[in-house]
Amino acid sequence: MLQEARPGLALGPAALLALSVASAGGEEVNQLDFVDLIFQQNGKKSIEDRWLEFHNTNPHIGPMLVDKALQLKRSGVKRWGIKNLWEVMRYDYRIRTGGKTYKLNNDYTALYARWVMDCEPELEGFFETRKRTAKGVG
Repeated sequence: MLQEARPGLALGPAALLALSVASAGGEEVNQLDFVDLIFQQNGKKSIEDRWLEFHNTNPHIGPMLVDKALQLKRSGVKRWGIKNLWEVMRYDYRIRTGGKTYKLNNDYTALYARWVMDCEPELEGFFETRKRTAKGVG
């Protein structure tokens, strides 16, 4: 028996139980953790697994983000939004390739923000991040 949490999002018994237990215990329910629970319940990969697969398949993405973030930091910018850089990369790539399809999934931005700051000490604290309770990157 599936129930609707919001239109278009059907939750099974395990997801509903996890959500109610976390909520009743006063725990903050992290959206990414909850989405991961739904994926795991449906036999799909977690966000960390999907990010790692994308990252390994596209090893040029991380260094591009690091370069763009360093340019901003060295120009005097103290903090910046990872999603803005993500959109800039979409734009740059589309222009340079004459419009070939290039997929940069928004699901990966939080993990890339952590990865960039972990890889480049000069960028520590450059992106705002929220506490993650899921296992994996960051």
